[in-house]
Amino acid sequence: MSEENKIKITHGWIIYFIISNLIVLIGGIYQKSGLMSIISSAAGVGYVLLVAKERRIAFIFGAINVLLYGLILLKESVYGGVIYNIVYSLPMMIYGYFAWGKKAKEKNSGVKNLSKKTRIILVIVFAIAIVVYSQILKYMGGNQTILDSITTLLGFLGIYLMTNKYMEQWQTWIIVNFTNVLMWVILVQQDIANLPVLLMWLIYLINSIYGYIVWKNKYKQVLN
Repeated sequence: MSEENKIKITHGWIIYFIISNLIVLIGGIYQKSGLMSIISSAAGVGYVLLVAKERRIAFIFGAINVLLYGLILLKESVYGGVIYNIVYSLPMMIYGYFAWGKKAKEKNSGVKNLSKKTRIILVIVFAIAIVVYSQILKYMGGNQTILDSITTLLGFLGIYLMTNKYMEQWQTWIIVNFTNVLMWVILVQQDIANLPVLLMWLIYLINSIYGYIVWKNKYKQVLN
């Protein structure tokens, strides 16, 4: 993507980027969280903020985040999240890096919308899948199975939509991030050392709303 077509990185955004990472870092150090948790959270913050600005380097941060985050979830017995992060998201981060490079040469930088029919089908399919998958996770002895099922399955969809530059990625991420905030509020009550991860998801939620607004304003013609 040529520089003039990129979403500009302003001084205010840089300050927000630094503050967001400092919040995660300070929270992790204060609560004596593990190094893996702190690095994963910081990389995740960098990933989501750079995606909102349409920067391919976001996928490098994302790869670090999903690998470490998957290992953290394994420790917490959140098995759906482990599968989502390590088995699916990590390869998709690699795919997304190259896919965005190709799409930058297309009309509207390759950004597009799902058809109304496709959106309806996806809502029905994923509603059923979430119920079924939560029961599977419960059988496996997982923790927070309903929330885990929502975040995992919609996360699969969100990653696909993001790597292929569908506008609907942002609505999906808003739901995923809000659900993750709820899940990690519970996990923080069980272990305060999880605070950096909760802070990460709060930042993710704010950024998904911001990303939707920014992309919507830039690609208004895609929505019409």
